Amino acid sequence: MIKRTRLLAIAGLLAVGGFAAPGIAQAADPACIYNTCTSLYSGWDGAKTYDGDCDGNVGYGELHRESGTYSRWDTTGCGTTAYSGTNHSNLVNDYRACQDLSLRPDICSQWEW
Repeated sequence: MIKRTRLLAIAGLLAVGGFAAPGIAQAADPACIYNTCTSLYSGWDGAKTYDGDCDGNVGYGELHRESGTYSRWDTTGCGTTAYSGTNHSNLVNDYRACQDLSLRPDICSQWEW
């Protein structure tokens, strides 16, 4: 009976993703500011930025890779996604989403890692 209860508890945790370590972002966790979001793809090898606003402000993602800081701009307009290249030997350590605001400081989300 104890084994069955333990198995059911483990199955319940798996069903809701309960085995993610607290404080550690999973590859699916996006960083968003308004409707601009940056998230990882291909593990920690690359990042993608989605610009969901049709406000004329360009969305971009900032990435800290092992070799430095990079930006990936989505200049193709609202509702589109821009992808960084993947690099197995230069992984993304953390990332955030930003919007380029004309004549004002850019706004950015918190860093995700």
